[in-house]
Amino acid sequence: MGPYDVYGPAFLEGYNFQWTTNVMQFHLQDSIQLAQGLTLHAGFKSMTATTSGGAQYNNADWTGADALPNGSLTASQAFLPHVNLDWHINRHHEIYVDVAENMRAYEVSAYGVANSVYSVQDQATFQAQKKSLEPSKAWVYLGGYRYTSKYLQANATVYHASLIHPILAAAVGSLTNPVSQVIDFGHISMTGANGDITVTPIDGLSISNNLSYNKGMYDRNVDTVGGYYALAGKNIVNYPAWMYKAAIAYSWKGMTAHFDANYYSRHYYSFMNDTSIGGYWLANAGAQYRFGKLSVLKDVTASFNVYNLFNTKYISMMGENDNPAVGDYQSMERGAVREFFGTISASF
Repeated sequence: MGPYDVYGPAFLEGYNFQWTTNVMQFHLQDSIQLAQGLTLHAGFKSMTATTSGGAQYNNADWTGADALPNGSLTASQAFLPHVNLDWHINRHHEIYVDVAENMRAYEVSAYGVANSVYSVQDQATFQAQKKSLEPSKAWVYLGGYRYTSKYLQANATVYHASLIHPILAAAVGSLTNPVSQVIDFGHISMTGANGDITVTPIDGLSISNNLSYNKGMYDRNVDTVGGYYALAGKNIVNYPAWMYKAAIAYSWKGMTAHFDANYYSRHYYSFMNDTSIGGYWLANAGAQYRFGKLSVLKDVTASFNVYNLFNTKYISMMGENDNPAVGDYQSMERGAVREFFGTISASF
């Protein structure tokens, strides 16, 4: 018994979803030392993931659908290889290469939410899309260099990822009556690089910088019930191409203080890239002091942190009601204003 059973008339229950997912996975890997400091890791995994369920209740007056999605989906792949080559040239220098294929089990989500075929508007759409649906897979190729010493840690990585049959949700229809449709985008390419440097000039002081670039593009055009869209060559949505982070932290005895500044470049909102939000900076700062043991209390710690230090106005989330092919469906959320957090903790 509960509030829905006792006070049911006072609440609106538009729908109710429930799933059962069974995953079977086998993994085999071995490591071979080819030479001094040079190691080859190789293996594969097999995976089968079956999800059954969906809508257990539907209020047709609220959802506008005679029946909401319910059914079974299976993602299966017998051979998903992974190869890694790691060369420790000496105690400071390391080079590595990694190649792997992965598969994603079908996601589950309730009516009208997220990138799942279970989120489409009715059972008929679910059945129609299920016929042509294939599980998402990805090939990832990565190579990098790492340097480690007492005063300097540096890492540089380049990568390329091929996403095959990525399943994403899109909003079609009008601004006042958007409809969620799950689309197989065919193929997406992501190529990027990441660089990180951390300097520790004196004990307790750490200064780090991280810069990353990702060029994500749709490789194929898409034909949907909302129309045909020439997506080939367009940038992926909701993801900045450039990200940068600078951070400084200092610890002395029981005290620790930190400051970090983060930059996020332009995010595209529509799949056709005609709407977007500009880049922005976001900074945070804070301090913490560990008092240790005080009377019967242990590990007494006081901290104070400021989020969004400069009160930047920015969009923290977009596309939570799915991204449109073109235009602006006003599916965005403003980021939090400057916030202060103070905490005192202890253990017994």
